Formats: sequence, structure tokens, C-alpha cells
Amino acid sequence: MSKISPLTDTQRKYLETLYQVSVRIVHNAPIHALSPLVDATELVSFTGRLQCLPDQLHTLLTTSLLVINDSLSEAAGAMASTRDTPPWSVESVQLRSSLLDPNTAQTEVGRDYAYANGWAITQLGSLSPFNADTYAEVVALMADAGPPKANFSRSLSIPRAQQAVFQSSAPTASLSAALALVDLRINCAHLRTVDYSEFAATLQMTAAISSKDTDKSDLMAIETQLQKWKIIGTRAWWSSRLDEKSIAQAKALENTIEQVKGWLTFLRVRLVTTPELLFETEGQGSNPACGSHFGPHAIAASNMTDDKKDLLRLLGMQLINLLMSHDREQERKALADRLPILAAVQVNAVLDDATWRRVQITAQTATLGAIAENWERCVAVLDEPEYKASPVLSRVRPRDVDTVKALIADLTGFALPANDPHAQARDHAVATLKTAAGALPAKFANTPNSRLVSDLAAEMLAALK
Repeated sequence: MSKISPLTDTQRKYLETLYQVSVRIVHNAPIHALSPLVDATELVSFTGRLQCLPDQLHTLLTTSLLVINDSLSEAAGAMASTRDTPPWSVESVQLRSSLLDPNTAQTEVGRDYAYANGWAITQLGSLSPFNADTYAEVVALMADAGPPKANFSRSLSIPRAQQAVFQSSAPTASLSAALALVDLRINCAHLRTVDYSEFAATLQMTAAISSKDTDKSDLMAIETQLQKWKIIGTRAWWSSRLDEKSIAQAKALENTIEQVKGWLTFLRVRLVTTPELLFETEGQGSNPACGSHFGPHAIAASNMTDDKKDLLRLLGMQLINLLMSHDREQERKALADRLPILAAVQVNAVLDDATWRRVQITAQTATLGAIAENWERCVAVLDEPEYKASPVLSRVRPRDVDTVKALIADLTGFALPANDPHAQARDHAVATLKTAAGALPAKFANTPNSRLVSDLAAEMLAALK
């Protein structure tokens, strides 16, 4: 049962502030900020939708068509009724209350195909006008491009920094497409496990599910296959319920895919001696992923089997394929066009040493620069009175120290001349990190995180010597 309620005064004020900021950004900032994120064929559609959003938000606020519904699942977060043809409009919106909390560290809004910090956000093609995080990221980029300035506290991820390099370099186009393909598949599989976990915990008269109810039919198909794999049991004939162990297994399945999704978010591709490719992520060492070919299927298979969960190791691609083949109809139809395009990107032959070296240096420099900018932004955001320290702390991470050590070692090993642009970018990033690490402890003085931040800053300064 839905629990719909009007906005509180605090929530309304938060949205009104957001409205005022978004009006300034959308109507005054340069539109070229869209180019890294929106396919050229979708610019007219995307900009039309984007520019009507501030006025639509104002209309929703003044007509009480924007309401709170905390019965929405956390995976969905929001539900909207929209007109998808000109004139574009948002006719009603329901939001979880957590989405209107200015102190929430990170929030995923809507049924996104890709998230702002992931590998696929720049590879959505015709899906970009239908991806909520694309709009949020475009507004943040516009704010950065200014004037006027607005502090959106964007966190630059290593995947985004590296993907920009791989996508713009013809020799690594298939690597870029492969990583985007994996990202899209994992995101959709994760959201579908959330759907199924909720489905598993409810009473279902399976024989009474109508063939017209395609979503429930698909969820039942997922359940039937999981029963064949002996992951869950059958529903009791006298109650149409799963037992508690099966419900817990469904939740464990959701948590497993979510763990892989998190692993992919923090993935760093390290290019080493040609033609070897390594994946590194928090809490794990380097793992050879594939050899001379960057094929989407090879990388997808590698990513699926690197997780430590026995369940995912057992099922691998079969599990992901099951969840995607029985996804919601809207997502399944949309991805039916996009995924084959990414999978069909031409796989490169072995790269020559000079080309490989150029990609290595560019990718490592971009990664170091992203980390440095995140630390710099963390310090800048803490100077803004409306931000609290705890959410902002998520922008600087203990793993950054080890990553920076490895990046500096790699870039030093290239023996770049002082006037080389990459050497200059490396030196600028190091200087930025030193300044930020030196300033952070004072920002967190007399807070519960004071000791944590002081130790982290000291470790970073030691790594930069």
C-alpha cells in the first residue's frame, strides 16, 4: 500500500533552492557541456527536455503534483508520469523522502541504465535522454563550466576518468565499449534482483498470475530457474509463500550482484607490459583479465568470475543472462538495441609498443588527475556552510593513497621530460594533492572523524614525497 504525503516545509524549501540554482545553470551555462555525455543524434531531444525541467519543477511545486511516497523501493526511489514527445513535460512525480535530504551522501534516482560514476554513462547513445543520472551529470558539468558557479560536490570516479581516455582513442575503442557493456549489464541485473527479492518476500498465487501481467510473469520465470538451480525452494501449496530460507537466499542474491556492482564502480584498469591488461580494485590485487584482445565477451567473462561469492562463481554469465532476459519490458526493449551496438565494436589486434605506451601514460595521468580533483573539491565543499563533513568525507578514500603510489611509480618509470604535457599534468596533480591533504585535517578538527582524516592526510603526504 502506497504511503503518499505532501512535502514538508523543509523539503519544499530544499526543492525551491534547487529550482533557483537549476534555472541559472540550465539557461545561462554553455550547452557544449553535453558533448561528453549525450549522443549527437539525441542533442535536440535532450536539450529540449533539460531546458523545460526548471519550469516543470516550479509547476509541480505550485500545483501539489510532487509528493512523497516512502513505499517506493529504494532501488526505484522515484516514479514520474511524463510526456515523451514535444512539448516535453513532467506531469506528476512521487519521491522517497531520502531524495530530498541535502545531507544524503549519495543517492541513485530513478531506474537508471548507467550511473554518473560508472563506465557506461558516456556510452548510452539513444538511451541518454531517458537516463536520470545523465541529466544530473550534465547540470553538474554546466555548473563547473559556469558562469554562474554552483557547488554540486561532484565526485569524479576513476572509471569516468579512464573511460574518457579509452573512448577517445581508436586503439582502445573496443575496451571502452566492453567496459560500458559490462556496466550496463550489471546495473540492470542488480535492479532486477531488487525486484525479485521483493517479489520473493510476498505471497504469490502463481497459478493466478495473468499472462498480461508481464512483469510478474518474468519474475516468476526468474524464480522457476532459481528453483531449478536449487538456490531457492518452492512455494508452499497451502500458503503460496516461500520459506524464510528461500527469502533470505533471494536477498543474498541481490547483495551478491550489488557487491559486483560496487566492485565495478571502483575498478581501475592498469595497462602494463603489452599486451597485458590488469584490473585492480579495493581489497584485491591485480588480476590478468585478457591478453592481446579487448573483446567485450572476454572482459565480461573475466569480470563475472573475479567475484568471491560462491553463488556468482557457480552461475557466472548464466545468472546475468537470466536476470536480463526477464527484465522489465521497458528496459529490455531499450537495451535490445544498445547492447548489440557495444558488443559489435571491432576488437583490436595487438597494439604496437608506442601506441600502448601512449595509452598507458594518458590513462594513468587522467586517473591521478581525477583523484587530485576529488581531494581539492572536498576541501572546497567544506568551506560551504550548507554542507556537513560526514557526506563529503566519502569524496576522499583510504584506497586513494595506494592508488596514488602506484600511479606515481608508473608515471615516474616512463621517464618523461619535464616539458612533456603528461609530466606537467602529473606534477600539477601532485601539487594539488599536497595542498588538499595539508588542508583537510583542520577542516575536520573537533569532529568524530578528526583522527581518521588526520591519519589519511598524513599517509597521502607520505605517498607524495
